Amino acid sequence: VVAVKGLGGFQLACRADMDGPVFELRRRKRRPTKPFAVMVGSLAEAGALVELTGQDENLMRSARSPIVLAPRRENAPLSDQVAPGIEDVGVLLPTTPVHVELFDHLEPSGLVMTSANLAEEPICRGNREALERLAEIADLFLLHDRDVVRRTDDSVVRSTPIGPITVRRARGWVPEPLPLPVSAPEPILATGGHLQVTACVATGDQAFPSQHVGDLDSEAARRFHREVIAGLEDFLEVTPTTVAADAHPDYPSTWLAQELVGERGGRLIGIQHHLAHAAAVLAEHGRFPAPGEVALAISLDGTGWGPNGTAWGGEWLGLDGDLRWQRLAHLEPLPLVGGERAVREPWRIAAAALALAGVDDLTERIPLAGLIPTERLAETARLASAGTWPLASGAGRLFEAFGAVLGLTANNDWEGEAAVRLETVASSAAAAHTAMVWPEVEIAHDGPLPQLPSAGLIAAGVRRLAEGAPIGEVAASFHATFCTLAAELTCRVTPDEVTAVAVGGGCMVNRLLIAGLDPSLGSAGHEPLFAISVPPGDGGLSYGQAVLAAASASLDVEIEQTGDSLR
Repeated sequence: VVAVKGLGGFQLACRADMDGPVFELRRRKRRPTKPFAVMVGSLAEAGALVELTGQDENLMRSARSPIVLAPRRENAPLSDQVAPGIEDVGVLLPTTPVHVELFDHLEPSGLVMTSANLAEEPICRGNREALERLAEIADLFLLHDRDVVRRTDDSVVRSTPIGPITVRRARGWVPEPLPLPVSAPEPILATGGHLQVTACVATGDQAFPSQHVGDLDSEAARRFHREVIAGLEDFLEVTPTTVAADAHPDYPSTWLAQELVGERGGRLIGIQHHLAHAAAVLAEHGRFPAPGEVALAISLDGTGWGPNGTAWGGEWLGLDGDLRWQRLAHLEPLPLVGGERAVREPWRIAAAALALAGVDDLTERIPLAGLIPTERLAETARLASAGTWPLASGAGRLFEAFGAVLGLTANNDWEGEAAVRLETVASSAAAAHTAMVWPEVEIAHDGPLPQLPSAGLIAAGVRRLAEGAPIGEVAASFHATFCTLAAELTCRVTPDEVTAVAVGGGCMVNRLLIAGLDPSLGSAGHEPLFAISVPPGDGGLSYGQAVLAAASASLDVEIEQTGDSLR
């Protein structure tokens, strides 16, 4: 394993075609299964590993030069340890003269190239820092005497049916600004969320998102968050006193916003998580509503704080130009048996959904039973009916639970792992040809708002698995049915004067959801707007927060927090 000094910090490299070095890198970096990117010496070599479109190739050869996630070619000379159980492999070209020289003298050309850090820590920047922090990881160090001024990870895009979409916005894009639909009357800082965090500063009619920070689970990551904000403010020569933050009261990014407002004597603007997702997509496409107009958005992600005390994540939201908004529909909430553990262990949500749908008697006949003892599944099913567990309507939770049902993994080693494995199985050529919409799954009206029936959707798949249907066919049909139901739900709640629908949230990096929702919404008379240049996941939250805060300050209007005022 070699530590290489790159443009925005150090990277760890090893041969990508051998299991041994990749497995050892995983062990040392404490990253058991999360995919690695592979750097190659030329575009031709990249094309030999993954299936690239013309747009993908143009991005790779451009000055932005991101990592491109694309389907791995059959028999590509790569270790299965590079992206275990996942269809996509991330590929990138050399990004500095040092990398070019390295590949000019190297055979074979493919190298795992990943950020030089332990899991969830910031990337190493200086030579001394790297020698100290990476002493137990790297065998060799490739150093030089040019300073890295700002830590910056590689940007990541994913190849999709609508073209490359941004997954992580960093080197090659930052500090390029994004437009604001309403000019900020004063500088505004937005601190982002908790996962895949970025910060953003709005000034004038532009917003400047920061490079990728990462998850704020560690103290080192929180220090890096402060470092990024200080660097962004220094670069723009502003010290905002108005600070926007996620409405979640227990996010470190929210605590930091409160601290900065206290120090600077300013104003804190709390913004609901999924409203920020909606604003980011609408603003990217220039479709943020003006006063008197209404916009519709679908936000599909894992978890965000809901004003009603539940965890949201599958939301249909209406927003008007006076910053009033309303929750119009949502996914059926599922109980998180075990609380936060259920997010890391999606088998718990799966067992709860089977109980709610009344099909837990089929548990022994589905692949999940091969991962978790049936007595544990039965106990979790009994606990699910107690009514004491937190509820979550997250689309990410739904897809992860079904990934567990199919036996793809019982636990998430990294965020969204079960859902990504589910997409991989559903993407096979055989699965694509056998996908069908399950007719018995229908929109529910049990609560005050229409709901996409999460438990019923899982139950429909379980019945087919119990009857012996192939896993790939069931996985593909799960996606197809979800997209059909989502389009139907959109038709039911969309105001007559609204045609465009913004679709964001972390689930919208899923290639099958894009491929399914694009024609489904289009054939229903809606114009889908997908996040493209802004990450659809939480990396785009700070931009959405900045958009809403700038509109609030410009219009001198408070942003409603309850989500029930647009009527």
